[in-house]
Amino acid sequence: MLAIGTIAGPLVAIYAITRSDAANLEQQRIGLEQQRLTERGQITDRFTRANDQLSSDKLEARLGGIYALEQIMKDATEVYEDPTIEIISAYIRSHSPRPSAGTAEPSASPRLADGPVARPVDVQAALTVLSRRPGPDSHQRIDLTGANLVGANLYKGNLSRALLVGADLRYSFLIDADLHHISLFAADLRWANLSAALLTGAFMAKADLRDAVLSNADLNTAELLDADLSRANLRAAHLRGANLAGANLAGADLSSADLTIADLAGADLRGANLSGANLAGADLRGANLSGVDMSRADLTGAVLT
Repeated sequence: MLAIGTIAGPLVAIYAITRSDAANLEQQRIGLEQQRLTERGQITDRFTRANDQLSSDKLEARLGGIYALEQIMKDATEVYEDPTIEIISAYIRSHSPRPSAGTAEPSASPRLADGPVARPVDVQAALTVLSRRPGPDSHQRIDLTGANLVGANLYKGNLSRALLVGADLRYSFLIDADLHHISLFAADLRWANLSAALLTGAFMAKADLRDAVLSNADLNTAELLDADLSRANLRAAHLRGANLAGANLAGADLSSADLTIADLAGADLRGANLSGANLAGADLRGANLSGVDMSRADLTGAVLT
């Protein structure tokens, strides 16, 4: 009996300790769950307040709402990134209506070296927030279709995969921006500065890029069917495999550009500068080459007729 009691005592103690540890673990689990629920509720409250601020008459309140949404997007990316992108995109569209018909056009291009043309502070802030979102490859695409973004400053910003169909981006400052697979169908990009921008796979058919700066831009495999690039600066641009069929490139500077296997069929290249350009394997059938400078250009395997 003494032996049994000697053994049973420690077993009872171990059992009691195990029960106590299990109870403590359950309490910790419940505590963590309650903490998560509390934090989730707090973020929901913050999200609601930030949305309310966007409709304020006061600029300071609207700016506060925009930056509050950005912080929420960082704190709870998985849950709130997509709805935040949708809300901020809608805010930009509603606060940036396209100019009314008959709005006077500038007689000449402003000096791009002077920097971007000023935008309304709240709209610019909203654009900046979108361009530095924590998950640029989110399932929710930025939708700025038809937005008036004249003079927008998106220097080194990320609007990859965004929808800007028919948007007005005249004078916009997009140097070194990440715009891969963006949709700029029929967008107005006159006098825009897209130097060194990443536009791989961008859809820019029928876009107006007259007098735009695209030097050193990456436009590999971009869709530029029927786009107007007259007088555009495409010096040393990367256009490998790009579709420029029917595009207007009259007077454009394409010196040292890479146009390897690009489609230039039916393009208007009158007076364009293609000196030192790589046109190996390019399709130039039906293109207007009147007055084109092709000195030192590589035409290996190019189709001219």
